[in-house]
Amino acid sequence: MDTTHSYAMASLKDACHGKGTWDPSTQACKCSPESHRTGSACDKCVDGFSDDGAGNCVKFDPCGRQDACGCLPSNDPLVCVPRGTCSADAAAPGGYKCTCTKTNYAGAHCDTCAAGFSNLPLCTRECSQKCEHGTCDTTTGSCSCAGNWAGPSCSSCLPGFSGSDCEQQSSALKIVGGVAIAVLGLAAIAAIIWWFKFRRGASEDSTLSFDLGGVRSSPVPPCSSALNFSCNRAIASWRTRTPSPIATMRTT
Repeated sequence: MDTTHSYAMASLKDACHGKGTWDPSTQACKCSPESHRTGSACDKCVDGFSDDGAGNCVKFDPCGRQDACGCLPSNDPLVCVPRGTCSADAAAPGGYKCTCTKTNYAGAHCDTCAAGFSNLPLCTRECSQKCEHGTCDTTTGSCSCAGNWAGPSCSSCLPGFSGSDCEQQSSALKIVGGVAIAVLGLAAIAAIIWWFKFRRGASEDSTLSFDLGGVRSSPVPPCSSALNFSCNRAIASWRTRTPSPIATMRTT
């Protein structure tokens, strides 16, 4: 027996990967229909089928994978929340297309960022201009200016500030601030003086009408309002003219 011929026959059988038979006339493998394979060595799956990893060609389901349309950012790498919904489409790349459920994603498979967004896979909103002295707020798409900077691109100073770093306060603003502080201080002092001179005095005078050993003091003239300064002046004058009941008792 020609052992060389036997080895050659065995090699030809292995060449078909057990999925077909060797055809000497064509010098190629004839793949079995149930294998869903093609190629001279039956090493490829026919259209519409894919290798399942175990050597079998199974019908291809383009939307069979949960991550076919990509996954939204997540803290759990084992959980995939698809960026879009998948549907079979023979004309689309890979035989399927995705309809993105988030406006910041785009592409046939939701695998790119939409216009105005960047930083895949986050695809955060980007600012339309460079933020000169601030940072881009990826939520609003506008610049968040630092310090006393202002403007769409944070390139100008807030009103009342100037200088290369917007730290110089204008003299007008300093004057206004100083005047405001002075006015507030004077108002506080005036309120304290008013309280002790009029409001407290009126409160004390309202308690002077009482009986003490048969001696009744003179009633205090009523005032319609604590802010009635002429009335309060009259009370002050009355207090200086009218002796207290205790002083009267001592002299008698």
